[in-house]
Amino acid sequence: MPVTLRDIARRANVSHATVSVVLNQRSAPIISDKTRQKVLRVAAEMGYQPNHLARALATGRSDIVGLWVARPYSPLNAVTLEHIQDIVRPESFDLMIIEADVASDTPPSLTKSHWPVDGIIAIDCAWRVDEYIAKNPRAKTAIVSISYDTSTMVDSVTIDIAAGVKSAMDHLLETGRRRITLITASDSRKSEDLVRSSYTASLEAAGLVPDIIECDTDSRAAGRDACASRLSSGAPLDAILTYTDLLAVGAATSLVENNVAIPSQVALISAAATPELEYKIPPLTVIEQPTKALCDAAWEMLRHRMAHPDAPVQHVTVAPTLIVRGSSAP
Repeated sequence: MPVTLRDIARRANVSHATVSVVLNQRSAPIISDKTRQKVLRVAAEMGYQPNHLARALATGRSDIVGLWVARPYSPLNAVTLEHIQDIVRPESFDLMIIEADVASDTPPSLTKSHWPVDGIIAIDCAWRVDEYIAKNPRAKTAIVSISYDTSTMVDSVTIDIAAGVKSAMDHLLETGRRRITLITASDSRKSEDLVRSSYTASLEAAGLVPDIIECDTDSRAAGRDACASRLSSGAPLDAILTYTDLLAVGAATSLVENNVAIPSQVALISAAATPELEYKIPPLTVIEQPTKALCDAAWEMLRHRMAHPDAPVQHVTVAPTLIVRGSSAP
């Protein structure tokens, strides 16, 4: 049988109401810190597991934050999720990860579950959040978006990936690269459009012709095959920019397999930065976003929105930083 609040009250020799206040994290000045700690200790000793649904019905809050994520298993989004977990768990919130189907035409659902959530952080799917709000104008759940494009309807932290790509292209052009290929992936996310357009604008401004290879999937294998195909064409090539870290790893593997020296023959930059890329040989140049700072800002926005649901919508834009490493060093 599950441990109940009344079981804990009898063991701790306090009232049921006292246990309810303590375990539901409500403030009550009449309850001393000594009593509060005793209730928490007894609950832990008895293996108490909170009933989130019952708590939500009783208190109006579930202490659960939903994470609505496009491609939650990609290396970059996995890093983002880890940072959010580090921030939220000490605040006594649990997390519920919900995969956002960014390619579907079906009206989005932010919960896909009977469990209530107090707030939602949406990662890399701002336009789907706007679709959801447009279709559910009376929705009350607090939502904050972290994405490469700005949500028009909820609080958002926007990564200016176009500025990051421009800095990468400026670096390649300044180091004498003129035949720069973009390896990207067919993707319904807005970030792909932003990377592609910024890359194209930089080359056209320099009087150069864009060279874009679009992969069917975002994977190491796809990056490897795309790079191998480009090398086998025999056309001049002196730099590669990849849309993601997975494509970058594949491209780097292909260059090594084809005895192409990095960076003396071909420079390589990834528009996504994950720890794996720093430990390649040579280490890969990346467009790095301040992931921890982004997550900190999103969490502060969400806490503010949960406490003040009628506050004005906030938007913050953060520019990523080009980290030059051995794969593109002059």
